[in-house]
Parts: sequence; structure tokens; C-alpha cells
Amino acid sequence: MPQPTQKHLRKFHAKSQIITAPGGEVPSVWHKKHMSTACKYLDINAKEQIYRNRIKLFRDDPNCSDEELYSTIMSWGRISRFNVKHCKPNFTLLQPLLSSMRAGRETRKTAYDKYLLLKSHGGIGKLGASYFTKLLYFFRPENDGYILDQFSGMAINVIFDLKIVRLAPGNDGFFVSKDTTSDEYVNYCKYVELLASEVNDNGEHVEVRLFSYGPKNEWRDYVGKAWRNNRSKMPNAPMLP
Repeated sequence: MPQPTQKHLRKFHAKSQIITAPGGEVPSVWHKKHMSTACKYLDINAKEQIYRNRIKLFRDDPNCSDEELYSTIMSWGRISRFNVKHCKPNFTLLQPLLSSMRAGRETRKTAYDKYLLLKSHGGIGKLGASYFTKLLYFFRPENDGYILDQFSGMAINVIFDLKIVRLAPGNDGFFVSKDTTSDEYVNYCKYVELLASEVNDNGEHVEVRLFSYGPKNEWRDYVGKAWRNNRSKMPNAPMLP
């Protein structure tokens, strides 16, 4: 079984962080700007920026519609102004999958496979892995489909000194490769859980710590430097059972 590199693990212990502050735009405001339906639930329950854990409470509340939950996740996730125009048509195409995930009918693999199938048909514009896995994480009640973006992907690669997540160069650093398969995504989740077992934590907390959003972020600085120095030497990661 692969093991974390001890010097990186010590730095993860010392410098990674869980930010509990609310984030993104106010969901009710975002919904009115970018979606077409009424949002009575958000008007009552989401009139301020929202905390990550509260999104799960919305998911479990049958009074919150799929569209309102979708808007909450997109507003919390700070989707860029260049991609926000795709949110409304994307929701129409994604709704059957989102509803199925929310009902507990999808594993993290089947959910990702169905996302890839939708993408292959060209319908869901500009919805990369980093945003779909936010939807996957919050819509599924199992809480074991972790968010995968360039920061968490880079960090898990550095900690294990392995290419677990494929990262591709872009205009603004690196991003999760559009060719990432469902098996690779599930493997990333398993490495998150392996790391969680090493640090006596759970997968959800570890994913947040990998991301470590916040100012004066020593963990992100450390990961960025280690990634630049070592990425060409990292072997491909084995698939975990």
C-alpha cells in the first residue's frame, strides 16, 4: 500500500487548515441573477453567504428544490463570470443526474461516468471536474465523493509523491485534466481516505485541508513549490483496491 512521504506529511499536519468562514456569493442573490425560477426557500434560508456544512442541510431538506441546491453550490463555489452563463442550460441537462444522486441512487463512479457521458454529447458547456465534483459531493448523501480541483489534486500528488491526479497546464496554472476517467476520480477519493487513515481524520476534513483556502497560506505555497520541483519525477500512482 502506498505511504505518504513523511516530510510532506509533517508539513500537512503543521500548515494545512480548515477554514470555517462562509464563502462565495449570497445564494438567493445569485439564483435571481442567473436562473429563471422563484427561490422561496433561498429567500428564507440563504440571504447571506453560506457555510459549507449548511449546504448539506439544504440537501437533506425536501423543501429545497434541486435547482435551489444547485444554485447554492454554484454560488458558494465562486464559479467564474466567464462560465456562469452556462449554469442555467447546464442545470436542465444535469437535473436527472442531480436528482438521482440526491436520492442515493448513484455511486461516486456511476455519477462521474454519467457526467462524462453528458460531456461527450457536448451539452454541458464549461463544466469541468472541479465544479462537477462539487455537485457530486453535495448532492450525494454519502459524503464520500470528494471535491477534486487543481489545489486538492496537486496536494494529494505531492503528499504521496505520485501522479494520482492528472493535471494539465492552462492559462492560469494547472487544472484537472478533462480526460480524467471515473476510475481515476474514484482512485483520488481512495487516496484521500488513505491519507485520512494516516492522520486519524475523515475524508471530508482531509479534502478541505488539502484545499486549505485562505490568506497567507503556507500550505499552498509549500505544495506549489514541491509540485514544480518534483512533478516530472513522480511515477504514476497505482490503483487502490
